[in-house]
Amino acid sequence: MDYGLIIDKANAIKENYTYQTPRRLCAEMGIILHPKPMGKSNNSGKGCCFKANGEYIIIYNSEMSAEIQKAVIYHETGHIVLHFSDTLYCFNDFSMFNETNKREIEANLFAAEMMMSDDDVLDALNDDGSFVTAAAKLYVPVEFIDFKFRLMNYKGYKITAPMFANADCLKDMKMICNDEY
Repeated sequence: MDYGLIIDKANAIKENYTYQTPRRLCAEMGIILHPKPMGKSNNSGKGCCFKANGEYIIIYNSEMSAEIQKAVIYHETGHIVLHFSDTLYCFNDFSMFNETNKREIEANLFAAEMMMSDDDVLDALNDDGSFVTAAAKLYVPVEFIDFKFRLMNYKGYKITAPMFANADCLKDMKMICNDEY
């Protein structure tokens, strides 16, 4: 993994856009978001992205919880920022959750970097030290704390995650309907 490139791309976006949510960021970047009901079971599609007629499009499951929608939108934005060229790519739930797929892991790393600052992670952990509680306080899937830890270790922090998340970490998350997002 090229952690430096992922961090640099995320930092460039943070410096060049005034986004506050993944939806706002996509609007600022000219990425079309298309929410679509895809089901509520764990086997339901979660999202995909592609380029058509010169425009980037992210389709995501509108029936997911707000936490998972946020992670999926940032994940798909990561594919656009890190992996797209002039070739058409489509990433669906089958490739997104392939634990051996380098591009999927990179997209998860990008999403983690976009969703959490280093200081916010450290503050959440210092409150009670619980990995799961930190994820809840930061409104992120717990597996994304591990992805963030990998990036923080690259930056020189000495922290160890109690788990190792794979690219398929979003696959088995509950598909809870949440209209708050």
